[in-house]
Amino acid sequence: MSLNEANMVIRETVVLTPAQLRGDIDHPENVRLKLDEAVRASPIDIGSLAFSKRRFTYNMWKEAAVPTPVVLSSFRRERLDMLVALFDYLSSTKYQDTTRETYFDNFKSVIDACDQLGFADFMESPQKCRHAYKNLSNEWRHQLKMEDMSNGKASLWQGTFRTLIRLCFGKDEAAFIVERINPIPRQRNRTKPPKEQHFMTFIQTAIALARQLKSFVIEEKDFPIKLKMPDYEAFVFQSQGGNVKTPFTTFHRGIYNFEQGRLATFDEWKDTVNHGLKSDYSDRVSNFEEVNKDKRHERRIDFATLSMQAYMKIFILLTGAQPSEVKQLEYSENFEYEKDKFSNDFRAIKLRAKGREVSYNLGNIYGYKLFKEYLEVRKWILNGTECKYLFFTTGSGNTIEPRQLRSGRGFNRYFDRVRGIYLSNDLKDITSCPARKYKNLILNQLEVNLKTRASLLNHTEETNTSDYTETTPERQAKEFQAHWEAVKKARKHVDLTGKHSKKITTGHCVEEGVPESEIDNPPIEPDCKTQYGCLFCAKYSCHADEEDAHKLYSVLRVIDIVRNESPDFNHAEEKFQTLSIRINEILKSVGEKSADHQAMIEWVEKKVMVTGILTPFWERRLDQYERMGVIASA
Repeated sequence: MSLNEANMVIRETVVLTPAQLRGDIDHPENVRLKLDEAVRASPIDIGSLAFSKRRFTYNMWKEAAVPTPVVLSSFRRERLDMLVALFDYLSSTKYQDTTRETYFDNFKSVIDACDQLGFADFMESPQKCRHAYKNLSNEWRHQLKMEDMSNGKASLWQGTFRTLIRLCFGKDEAAFIVERINPIPRQRNRTKPPKEQHFMTFIQTAIALARQLKSFVIEEKDFPIKLKMPDYEAFVFQSQGGNVKTPFTTFHRGIYNFEQGRLATFDEWKDTVNHGLKSDYSDRVSNFEEVNKDKRHERRIDFATLSMQAYMKIFILLTGAQPSEVKQLEYSENFEYEKDKFSNDFRAIKLRAKGREVSYNLGNIYGYKLFKEYLEVRKWILNGTECKYLFFTTGSGNTIEPRQLRSGRGFNRYFDRVRGIYLSNDLKDITSCPARKYKNLILNQLEVNLKTRASLLNHTEETNTSDYTETTPERQAKEFQAHWEAVKKARKHVDLTGKHSKKITTGHCVEEGVPESEIDNPPIEPDCKTQYGCLFCAKYSCHADEEDAHKLYSVLRVIDIVRNESPDFNHAEEKFQTLSIRINEILKSVGEKSADHQAMIEWVEKKVMVTGILTPFWERRLDQYERMGVIASA
């Protein structure tokens, strides 16, 4: 966090239950909310939201156990009414504590955004609140467009802000505050399949870890573990942290010789520490020997659970099963393995979840072997303890307390443990949704028919057609290359001579009334009627002067606003993204003509994009869009 925490203090607080929030409270800014222990161990510091300068995030659970550090001088008195409104809302008897926690987290995210993006005064008046709501809505749309935020989160946060506005200002004032600021529609995210090399690296690493760590614990081998990974080999010792040297690690303990797979000698070790005593070295050697003697030492169990998590990740990658499904799968002594269910020799295994039968495709016999291997490491971990679930989580130490997985962090645990150690920090996790997309893509390449593809992924043919038709980023890049080359042809429309042509609102036309599209299937067809279509016409011409630059920047300003604020975000992107790129290519070409031209382009850009001075035609067009509700007024 960029905020200077040196000026922050831990204030005195009072911890209240949801029921106690309904009473009279003298200092709402000092209230922390205690939920059920099973939901959240530490109290929620709801009162800290009255301070615009506070710690926004926590790195460790211990930090969350104490009141949030705040800058006392940043206290905003107008937020006390906001806190009381939140107390009333969250204390409602119709909510469970899990719901209260979720609602608080959403409200906090919105208030954090206001404080971090310069709108700390958003509770002072309806006008200032509208200003914050409009700017944050634009910011979330921008993050959505840049793929820095999911559609679900953008829609949720904007909706949460509307709820907060209604709670604090009332229904009538809320209607004014959000008027003509279009909601971000909640749509299913179009998750892209992972890159092919990314997927192969990911699954090969998971298989290597799962199998070799399983063999290590079941065969009771000694440390160090010798790992043969897809692109490197490494020795893994028993310590927590600094115990393995891979292309992705930076911290390595001096007690180990990672090249030869042994403990360092005393002379080797003492050169890596400040005060290397013989007794300290002997203690480390003894600890190493003790761990190797104990075949169920907690460090062996740690590696066994990593193997288990790797097998679960493989299962998700092979089947595309959702976390909500995986955590419900039940263990059985007699798994039914179906052969030749499909004509192309795919296999499926039948499992049970909450009493109902479900079937998951595991690919060929290789996938089934991996599944059977998982059952072996599962048995070793449980060591006679009963657990009804196929996949589970355990307690810490060498005492096994199997519990049902929780959605969320439980399914990210594998990736958290391998990123930056066995996998590059640059790689992103592959969750079930992109895994399903990738699997469907491979099936399509193998010319598996639509009906079978849908059956293998446990959904309908309609869902497969509508949601699973994307290609990988590499292939998508090749498909778009020809299209972008056509878009860049726009540069040849720049005219230095000012030859005879007719002025139009976007530049000039060399042959009016005879439109001809320059690219195949343009998003806006040129027809001499729509101003936007002219930019895709072969007869379009742009004079390399201030007048035409002003026209083009005005168009660009208008379509940028429409793209940001359109209620149908996807449609606006489809319609205007290529147009925006085409305009920028033309303007870039004008600037490259000479130093004077570049200076002119920069001046016009500032005039339009910063100060908002448009040509008269595009100023009228912008006013028209505001009156029609296409975009919000200031």
